[in-house]
Amino acid sequence: MAKRSVNNKKSIVAGLGEMSIKEWSVLGVIVLILVLFGIGKYNGYVRSNRIVSKDTVQKAIKEDKTVVFYRDDCSRCRKLLPELLVRNTFKKDVLLVNMNGKHNRPFKAQYKLKQVPTLINKTGTYSGLTNSEYFDAIKAIQKDDGGVRYSNSPDPTVQ
Repeated sequence: MAKRSVNNKKSIVAGLGEMSIKEWSVLGVIVLILVLFGIGKYNGYVRSNRIVSKDTVQKAIKEDKTVVFYRDDCSRCRKLLPELLVRNTFKKDVLLVNMNGKHNRPFKAQYKLKQVPTLINKTGTYSGLTNSEYFDAIKAIQKDDGGVRYSNSPDPTVQ
């Protein structure tokens, strides 16, 4: 590999253009490994049947988080989960509960769950929505100057 000086952005771009096929191949393999690792972690999380306690769910709702009840074999849930996982990585405002976990099934009766995905937070219970409407329901609880501000509507999907 030839020694390259990196003084500015133009040098970086020029350096990428000067890379050999072997260097591009190595970079491609590294990117592929990272992507596959991420997909594996995502699938492991989605497929997990982790146990979530009743206290954990109640505490999450009290702490202005949104509890998302889902099933890992639900196509609608699988479309929503990547966005929720990314959001939760940065905001930490979502608790995911996999209803395929046999220890989590009592939540169905406790929260009168009729379908998945279902979101529950201080503003209400939401199901049967589009992905953007689910995110509107999550955003209904907004932190502002240390206090909690709720949307004016009892249903945050209504403008």
